[in-house]
Amino acid sequence: YRRNRRFRHPDAAPHECEQVNRRRRCLWRRHNCRALRITRSLTSSLHLVQNEEVIVDCIKLLWLS
Repeated sequence: YRRNRRFRHPDAAPHECEQVNRRRRCLWRRHNCRALRITRSLTSSLHLVQNEEVIVDCIKLLWLS
């Protein structure tokens, strides 16, 4: 897994989410992070997950937090 692959800052797509705090994190992405219990250990298994983009974004949020 390459951290820089298709890198997008969480602020890159404001039309996809609500700006809920000063860091402008996406509420739905944070919800998916909790629901899926995404951790860095799962980055090697991203190909098994259907909604890859959401998970990649969640991992990036964890990295940037």
